[in-house]
Amino acid sequence: MMLAPTVRALLVAAVMILPAAGTAGESNRAASLDLPKRFAGTWIGSGRVAGSDVRARLVWDMVLEGEFLRVQYRFDPVGSGATPFEGHGYYRADTSNVWRGGWYDTQRAMHALSGYIDGDSLVAMWGAENAPHGRTIYRMLSSNKLEVTDSIRGKDGAWREFGRVLYSR
Repeated sequence: MMLAPTVRALLVAAVMILPAAGTAGESNRAASLDLPKRFAGTWIGSGRVAGSDVRARLVWDMVLEGEFLRVQYRFDPVGSGATPFEGHGYYRADTSNVWRGGWYDTQRAMHALSGYIDGDSLVAMWGAENAPHGRTIYRMLSSNKLEVTDSIRGKDGAWREFGRVLYSR
């Protein structure tokens, strides 16, 4: 059955690629190729997103026969009655410290992703020129602590943080 190659082809065809936002060095390339091992697993956390306190779950795993690194988010607002948010991102490494892919979520958003390794962080850029342009930074604080910050770029070019969650595994 050819379902896996077909699904992979559709996913790749649907993803619009953004330019890379970083430069590659040998140490970053090695760190980039080690990314799935460093982030793999289920992370549970809490923080603030869009002005609300949230409980959060983050899962990183390899999917589609090991071709893509998937990240799954779920935010549940605490005590506000607001709707939970869920999203999936799919990344694939190229040969030079750049991770590219796509993002899909419950707000019906679809964004191109381009990420790179910066020290202990994966920096992911998302959006397109005619849509919101954002940045998510996944920063390893230790082998069992991960901080995720989300920002959006304003018309003036300045980044404005709208989410910060601290995770443990």
